Amino acid sequence: SSSSRFAAAVTQHAPAFKGTAVVDGEFKELSLNDFKGKYLVLFFYPLDFTFVCPTEIVAFSNKANEFRDVNCEVVAVSVDSHFSHLAWINTPRKVGVEHLFRAFSAGAEVSVPSVPACVDSTVQ
Repeated sequence: SSSSRFAAAVTQHAPAFKGTAVVDGEFKELSLNDFKGKYLVLFFYPLDFTFVCPTEIVAFSNKANEFRDVNCEVVAVSVDSHFSHLAWINTPRKVGVEHLFRAFSAGAEVSVPSVPACVDSTVQ
């Protein structure tokens, strides 16, 4: 079934993905291979610019360095485009998620194996 194809679990390998990312304000190709040799937390949220999950997303982003300290990267996934992610991470935290660490786009026209992304590696 399609749900079992993408079912993920702790210690399981993440599905391969690749796509356009925003790294330090510039578009770049990024893939699962960029995380080789590291643990990876993938979490999903509905849309940018909503108030459904920004508290949790900001909390993950705020802990990015703690995750890195244990060789783990955190990636957020939604259906929005990488353009939308860029706009959202450039929006002050009062209404956005300024400097969000990473957000991948899994839009309706994009499957998990080709996930575009936004990355802000300037977050300390």
